[in-house]
Amino acid sequence: MIDSILYIDPICPKGHVNFNKIHIEALLKISKSVNCVFKEGYAKDIGNTEINVLYEYPVKKSIFDKIKGLGSRIRIIKQMRDISKHVDFRKFEIVILSYYDELSFVFSGYKGGLFLINHNNIAGINSSLI
Repeated sequence: MIDSILYIDPICPKGHVNFNKIHIEALLKISKSVNCVFKEGYAKDIGNTEINVLYEYPVKKSIFDKIKGLGSRIRIIKQMRDISKHVDFRKFEIVILSYYDELSFVFSGYKGGLFLINHNNIAGINSSLI
């Protein structure tokens, strides 16, 4: 049994609700504690009372609202840095990012062990991670 898991969705679009539910429910079967980081109000969409919402980051607009390319990547970098200020990743046995952008992640400043779930294809390449 794993002591503690941190599960982060740095963008939290409506389309990720079932995706996140499936993964969180599976993690609850192998962990004593699943701590989550979502945007404000997103946890109620997940609807699982067994999770601990450790931090809700403020979001004025969706990352996908009219800002594409570099602008959306800068927004993800800012969100990851904000999360890093409020959450000590070292306290968790496993840290999982349910979405990431490769370039944004590199510049977000996160250091440490991590599991990445590639929900979409790698930046325009029609393949997936193995």
